[in-house]
Order: sequence, then C-alpha cells, then structure tokens
Amino acid sequence: IWYRSSWIKLNHDATGVATSADGDYFASIGTDRHFTIRDKMGTILYELGLEGFGADDLWQSFSAAISPDGSQLAVHDCLQDFQDPYACKTRIVNWGTGEEIERINGNYPVYSPDGKYLVIWFDNKIQFYKTGDWSIAASYGIPGTGWKLNFSPSGEYFTLAGYDRVEVYRTDDFKLVRYI
Repeated sequence: IWYRSSWIKLNHDATGVATSADGDYFASIGTDRHFTIRDKMGTILYELGLEGFGADDLWQSFSAAISPDGSQLAVHDCLQDFQDPYACKTRIVNWGTGEEIERINGNYPVYSPDGKYLVIWFDNKIQFYKTGDWSIAASYGIPGTGWKLNFSPSGEYFTLAGYDRVEVYRTDDFKLVRYI
C-alpha cells in the first residue's frame, strides 16, 4: 500500500482492503483469517482474529468496508463450501471493541457515504440494510454474478453495473433514473 513517499508492508496476504471515508484509517483482511486496522501512516491500531466469532471452519476472508464514521467494520468471509450462498457472511464489528454487532448472509459489503445503509450482495440480489436496525430497506434482483455497486460522492445516487449495462438509481427513494 502506497502512502505518499513510502510503502506500508502488510503482515499478511491481503485479500481485501477498506479505507475510511476521511482516509485516516484502513483495514486489511487476509488469508490468515484476521483483520488489521491501521492509521494512514501504517501503525497498527487493532487486530482481530475471526476464530472468536465461530469461524473455525472459515476458508477465507475476502473484503471489508469501514463505515463513514469509522465505528464499524463489515467483514465478508466464506466457509469451505463457498459455492453455497449461505456459506458467505458479512460480519459487522465495532472495531473499537471487537464486538460483533450483526451477522448477515451475503458478501462484498459497501457503506453508503452517509452511513445510513450497508449494501450486501446475496443470492443474486443487492440488498440495502438500514444500519440503525439492520432491516432491509430495498432489494434488487440481478441476473448472474459480476455486478458492482458504487455510490456517487454525495450519496444522492448509486449505480449497479454488470454485463452490458449500468443502472443509475436515486438513493432517497431507490427509483431507477436511467440505463447507460
């Protein structure tokens, strides 16, 4: 990982990296079944192994997302049978204490810029979870795999991109604005 004029060496084989909205923190998830949170200079602030969360048969951790306020880390990991959609979970952890807040089926977590939603891909659906109570605010069926979700910097819009099209939606009402 590059920071200004130096490299920051990770202590494990990273399969996913997440950066806080303000750029002050980043988390790395690795094949060694733990995550590390560092400040922007590379100083390790917190490390947590996933074994304590019933992940003894965990195969690999893939991706992570840090909430915009920096209080939560969403970790996507899969058990040995990762072809089963229920084998992949996203664990939401208070990174200050390491306490697990919620566990949701699915993977590839993305926080909305305002932190109001955590978006997770599960069983050919993109699901928007309200971070206040973890209920589903919206769900979009998507054909096949390979779809990617991104928010505009303001959070006013989000895009679903896959195959041969990009769909643009408003975040406030989840309505389709246009296809590209």
